[in-house]
Amino acid sequence: MSLQTARLGEVFLLVWRTWTGRVGIVFLGLMVLASIYTLLTMPLDYGTRVWSNSDYWKDYPKMVPPDWYRALFDRSLLPHTVMKLEQPSSDRVLNYGGYQVRVVTYTFTYSYESPTYPQNVRIAIYGVQVRNPSIPVVLSVSLERPDGRINQLYFEIIRIPQELVGQKIYTPVPKDVNAYGNMYIASQLSSFLSTRYGLSINPADLAQIGVERVMFGAPTSPGNISSLEPLNGIIDLPSRSS
Repeated sequence: MSLQTARLGEVFLLVWRTWTGRVGIVFLGLMVLASIYTLLTMPLDYGTRVWSNSDYWKDYPKMVPPDWYRALFDRSLLPHTVMKLEQPSSDRVLNYGGYQVRVVTYTFTYSYESPTYPQNVRIAIYGVQVRNPSIPVVLSVSLERPDGRINQLYFEIIRIPQELVGQKIYTPVPKDVNAYGNMYIASQLSSFLSTRYGLSINPADLAQIGVERVMFGAPTSPGNISSLEPLNGIIDLPSRSS
C-alpha cells in the first residue's frame, strides 16, 4: 500500500512540474468537486422527474440556448420566458341561448424588444372543469399587437365526454396550443396581413416562413413578405375558455 502511495506521489509531482499538468490537475479537481456537489444537492429522482420527462421540456425545450450562452456569445437572442397565470384576468357569466355560460379570460402580456424572433409560442391549458356536458368548452386565443388585433388567432371546440363531467381535464398533461406549424393560426395571420397590409400570402407559404415570425413581425414594404421585420412593443395574448 505504501509503495502504491509513493508511486502515486511520484506521478503527481511529475505532472505538477509543468504548467499544463497543473492546469489539468486543477481542472480534474474542479470536476470532482462539481460531481460531489451535484450528488449532494440534486434530487435522486431528477433523471425521471425532470431530465426524461417530456412534459417538463415542453416548457423548457432542450433546443433553447441557455442564459450563459446568451450572456457570453449572443445577447440578441431572446431569453426563454415561461409565463404562468393561476388566476384569470377576467371571469364573467353570460347568458347564451338560455344557458348561463362562464367566460374565463387569461391575458398574457409580453414586452417584445428584440431584433430576433422567438422560436415558438406555446399556450398550455390545465385543469378545465365542465359541469354541463351539453355545452362544449370553447377555447379562443386572440393576439393584440402594436399594429392591430386578431380577434380569433386560434379557436377550438372541445366536447367533454359524459363520464368526465365535474372532473378536471388536462391535468397533469395540459392541452397544448403551439404556434409552430399551426395551419389555423397561419390562416388567421394571412387574413390579418391581407387586411392590414394588403399582402396576399397563402397560409401554407406563411407556415413555411414561420408562424412565430409572422406573429411577432410586420412587413416594412407594402405587399412584400420578404421585408418582414420584428415588430417590437407590447404583445397581448388573451386566451378565453367558455
